[in-house]
Amino acid sequence: MKRKKLITFCLVASLLMFFLLELSINEVWCAEEKYPSRTIEMICGFAPGGQDDLTTRVLAKAFERYFKVPAVVTNKAGGAQLIAATALANAVPDGYTLAHLGDVSLVTHILLKRATFTIEDFTVIGEMDQEPPTLVVSAESPWKRIDEFIDYARKNPDLGFGHPGVGSSPHLRGEYFNKLAKTNMKGVPFKGDSECIVAVLGKHIPMAVLSFASAKAQEKAGKMRILFAFDYAGEDRFDPTIPNIPSFFGKDVFNIGPVSDYLVAPGKLPENIVNILTQAMVQIPKEDKEYIDALKPLYIGTTFIDGKTWMSKIRPQKTLQIQRLLQEVGVLK
Repeated sequence: MKRKKLITFCLVASLLMFFLLELSINEVWCAEEKYPSRTIEMICGFAPGGQDDLTTRVLAKAFERYFKVPAVVTNKAGGAQLIAATALANAVPDGYTLAHLGDVSLVTHILLKRATFTIEDFTVIGEMDQEPPTLVVSAESPWKRIDEFIDYARKNPDLGFGHPGVGSSPHLRGEYFNKLAKTNMKGVPFKGDSECIVAVLGKHIPMAVLSFASAKAQEKAGKMRILFAFDYAGEDRFDPTIPNIPSFFGKDVFNIGPVSDYLVAPGKLPENIVNILTQAMVQIPKEDKEYIDALKPLYIGTTFIDGKTWMSKIRPQKTLQIQRLLQEVGVLK
């Protein structure tokens, strides 16, 4: 009798323990499934103060409002986003480490075989904005038009032009301009727009390739002049008064337009988190007035393209464009 009671007790105890364990596992699973429930880190590949940094911070604030969790920006400058992209590729794919990266990370570094990562090491949530790099000079310089600067550069070879890192989108556009204008300028790398601005205003270099927003801010402050922009060929130009490739070099010349930026996560991000982040990126530009108003002075075009569409349709075209640009400037055969 005692033996039967003992066996019954053991069975009941075992069943109770199994039930409690199952309940515990389900609670943990449910807790993990709720995303996000803690701080999100957003990596920026350039130094504080430039357009990429400002755009990343605007998005981080929007995420805080949308998800009701903290979102912090971490600047990992260097290597034209190579350091930032490598850090993201090696991060845990749980949705709590994201990055604001550009074409240089997702296409250029891979084409040039500078990266230890491949596109499979990323989950592209989507294309979030576009902005045209510009050529700027000091307002104290004698050049008021781009043809005046080209004439000076041809007569004074080996001038330096600033850019935010070797292989970056502004750097490659500067080199392409070099070829089209038949000048012999030498690129001088910095960690971001802010360092380029200091160098130009300090007269260490005569010209730099900056984001449109950084250039416009300096122009409005009376410190710089914008001489040229790498933007659209059609009617959607940020400022039609500024010369660009089609208007200055002719419509038949290959036009490499604005730089695209993306919200990116590590590879193999769970599908449910991809969907949550995608939904946020669809709604925020439509509904978050603070986000919309904060981007206006940054001169950013915000047309969201989801990651799957970008990977299947946009990336192949973008890769061919950048490949041609690299070939045009002699970096890639």
